[in-house]
Amino acid sequence: MISRRCSFRCGNVALSESASRPVLTLEAKQMLRSAEGLKKFQQKYGDFFVSELSIGADAGACLAISSLSHYDSIDKSIVAEAKALFWSKTVEVANDHSRHHFEQRKASLVAHDSLENAALSKSWPHGLQGAAVDEVRQQILGYSDRAESLDGRVESKLSHWAVELDRGHFDWNVCRALWEAGLVAEMVLVPFATLRELQDVLLETRR
Repeated sequence: MISRRCSFRCGNVALSESASRPVLTLEAKQMLRSAEGLKKFQQKYGDFFVSELSIGADAGACLAISSLSHYDSIDKSIVAEAKALFWSKTVEVANDHSRHHFEQRKASLVAHDSLENAALSKSWPHGLQGAAVDEVRQQILGYSDRAESLDGRVESKLSHWAVELDRGHFDWNVCRALWEAGLVAEMVLVPFATLRELQDVLLETRR
């Protein structure tokens, strides 16, 4: 197996305060106050909301090659038996020995570059042969170069949002632009159940 992987993180950025701590709408409050309100709320809005974004990217490639060998050995013989009154004799008149060898090689390549939204997945059930060897070599080298240059490429793209980064909070428009640029590596999710407003509404319905 040949593997090369790189992860680069610049840190987390919080969404604007109104986005990172959402306020329940009138419709959401009415839903929570109805029968099985929390269940209906979760079905419509889910269990979590996005609080922060982890800025960075991932890139890498993995080539796996597996080999299976199997041997079969078979012996066959024909035996003749002769009898005459009080005498008998067994004679082997034919013998055959055969041996079979079965070998199977498989190869698979998985590669990705989240910054450029690029991904590759290929498999060769009968192994790498001919032009496929050169093709795989070029693809591995290409994605390895992407992994090595990942930090510089991320920082270059981030330079367009230097002013917004200094503010510490992003609005939804900037977040969407960062997402489309491939700069959001992970999202920090927070349960809706932690919202004080939601807890207060549920408490009212139990009184």
